[in-house]
Amino acid sequence: MESANSPKHRGRPRLKAVLGWVLVTALAVGIAGSACIALLFAHYSTQVPPVGALFIQTPKASQVFDLNDNLLSSVYFAENRLPKQLTEISEKAIQALIASEDERFFSHGAIDLRGLVAGLVVDPLLGRGARGASTLTQQLARQAILHDTDLTIARKFKEIIVAFRLEKQYTKEEILNMYLNYVYFGNGSYGIEAAALGYFGIPARDLDVAQAAMIVGVLPAPSARNPYQNLERARQSQQLVLDKMVRNHYLSQEEADTAFAEQLSLKNGLRSPYGSVGWFVDYVKSIVQEEYGQEMLYQGGLRIYTTIDPKLQEAALAAVQKVWDQARKDKVFVESDRDALGVFQPQVGLVSVDPRTGYILAMVGGTNYDETNFNRVLAPRQPGSTFKLFDYTAAFDNGVTFPSEIVASQATDFGGWNPPEWLGTNQWFGRISVANAIKQSSNIVAAKTTLRAGLDRVIYYARKMGVTSPLKPYVSLSIGSFEVSPLEMVEAYSTIANGGVRITPYPIRRIETENGTTIEEHNFAATRVLPVATAWIVQTMLRGVYDNTSNARISGLQAAGKTGSTNDWRDAWYDGFTPELCTVIHVGADAARAQMSAIRNAGSRFPAMTWKAYMEQAIKLQKQTAFGPQPEGVAVRTVCDDSGLIATDACPASSTHSSYFLSSHVPTQTCTVHPPILQTVRLAVEDPTKLAPADWPDSRVIVRTLLRDQVPTEVYGQQTDPGGQLRITAFPEQFKVGQQVMLRIEATQSVGVTAASFDVYIGGALVTSASSLPVTVSYAPTVAGPLEIVVVGRSVGLDTVFQAASTVLVQP
Repeated sequence: MESANSPKHRGRPRLKAVLGWVLVTALAVGIAGSACIALLFAHYSTQVPPVGALFIQTPKASQVFDLNDNLLSSVYFAENRLPKQLTEISEKAIQALIASEDERFFSHGAIDLRGLVAGLVVDPLLGRGARGASTLTQQLARQAILHDTDLTIARKFKEIIVAFRLEKQYTKEEILNMYLNYVYFGNGSYGIEAAALGYFGIPARDLDVAQAAMIVGVLPAPSARNPYQNLERARQSQQLVLDKMVRNHYLSQEEADTAFAEQLSLKNGLRSPYGSVGWFVDYVKSIVQEEYGQEMLYQGGLRIYTTIDPKLQEAALAAVQKVWDQARKDKVFVESDRDALGVFQPQVGLVSVDPRTGYILAMVGGTNYDETNFNRVLAPRQPGSTFKLFDYTAAFDNGVTFPSEIVASQATDFGGWNPPEWLGTNQWFGRISVANAIKQSSNIVAAKTTLRAGLDRVIYYARKMGVTSPLKPYVSLSIGSFEVSPLEMVEAYSTIANGGVRITPYPIRRIETENGTTIEEHNFAATRVLPVATAWIVQTMLRGVYDNTSNARISGLQAAGKTGSTNDWRDAWYDGFTPELCTVIHVGADAARAQMSAIRNAGSRFPAMTWKAYMEQAIKLQKQTAFGPQPEGVAVRTVCDDSGLIATDACPASSTHSSYFLSSHVPTQTCTVHPPILQTVRLAVEDPTKLAPADWPDSRVIVRTLLRDQVPTEVYGQQTDPGGQLRITAFPEQFKVGQQVMLRIEATQSVGVTAASFDVYIGGALVTSASSLPVTVSYAPTVAGPLEIVVVGRSVGLDTVFQAASTVLVQP
């Protein structure tokens, strides 16, 4: 018999108690957890935008158009993004996106609980591996609103909050449209339109199933799965997308198999031409950003209409490649010649401008934009002899010299600076006309001309013609010792090509906003800075240089140009032009390198060859006309080759030629090498029995024709001391026709404190200029009889402050 106190049913109440406590605890934890989650949501809700303020501003790429208003498809800025409406996007692309990224997008809310359970629980149990379960709305919230991809609890809470608010503020279609225009598809493409152009060269509306699947397959890992980076992996992703489209009944299996078998042709419609226009586009970007700010440039969707001619641009780049390829083939340029940055040397800067409009038609800033996007067209470099443009323009315009004047190219000391000629050590051109000095690029004659014109005056003309870089009044300026950029030089040479009218080159015609409102229309203002006659004479001289440069000369093309090189071969230039096209080319190393001396980087070599290769294509694309006829203000005279002065009947016909002069500065002195029986001379008004100084104005001169033996030999001395004669020491002491004589010339009076420079005239021709006396010159008399030697001292302002003359007898 069992005891009444037997514990037969004691365990059941205890179990119930435990279960009760468990339930209470679970409920308490649930309530606490829910409260905690609610608090977290409340906390993070204050850190994200409220409903109604979630405006997704999709950055829009500014589009750049060429000279013909065609889109340069290679151009994009911070984010390559071209927004489109859903109606402008392929239906298959939309289906591929939904099937791959969020198959219940239109049926769930901001989050997909079913997808979350399937992705984090069911799939791992079935061996498929865990997968993310973020909806398209969550992804958009993360990328477009939060801009946060860190895997943190805080970010996830914010993402869910923003997703709910997005779903409340926008329709599903609006969210889908924003997503397709915002997300990154790899290869620098943001939004599906840019991706379609970037991968296949077609707009998003034309994407077929195979193309759409490959583009959408990029999304999970844009850097690793894009076909340019890894085609095999992109194909694997494409297959996954196609499988999901079949599972969601967007495709049949047969259609999916056909799409996967399709041979896709990658055509980078956005970036493949970028190497051709990259430097130009970067230049345009810098201008727009400086004027309108970074945000407007990168996000404003501007329409920028430029001056670039894509055909000339391609011709320019092809010309560079042709010359460089040949130089590599000839082993003149070698692949190992690279600088510390790994950039191949030498490099090139080429800019081509229409002188009549100021349009920049072509710009090449290097040999390969992908290797170096540094734009050498904008980089200051020593211009060498191309700077002589300003020396002679200033001198001609002010009547300081004229094309036929004979000047001596010989060893000359310019105040401690002793420039060589490019001929070699101690090799000189001797007596040479200014026109030939320009053609042969004489340094000595250029320096003498600059001193006579005045250093400040030469700088003034450089400024008038477009040079803005720092310049200082040193004599070495005359042969290009100060750095200027190719863009500055093309403006200067364009001024000559355009008859003395300067139009500053600029790359932009107009800028419009996204809705077509014009916010800038560039005024290519034309300013006359030189007389037509002066520009025409300079252009004529430069035509002689072009004709003398075999590597630039093109049969049947009338053109003008100037070569330039520096002593160490680091910089070489060719600045050439026709009335329609002015092109400046610089070739050189980015940094000083000893190897450059081995390739003899002369302006008449690689720059001239590049100019010719470019122009051979340019003349096929654009008609080039001849220069205009002799304008008013230009005179023609027959001059003697031997003296450079007006020819007489005594000058052999074989030794004369026609020469151009400014009508206001035609020389009146006749040939002194072949003196006629009758000579026309300039006499001083103050004393008609004496010759007028060579630099006197017409108002102080009497012009008379006298018998040769009646011509005075004494020059009227203006502002001179009566005792101011010259002391001349000669070796050999006796002067004979045709015999070289070394002359040491010094003045018997002290003039060093008043004169800044001295011009030495022998037989009426300038033979040298010096900064001080005594000076030594070499001279070979050509005719017997009295030979006048005159020294004119000038102040900094070019006023004559000293003049002395002496006559020696030349024996037959």
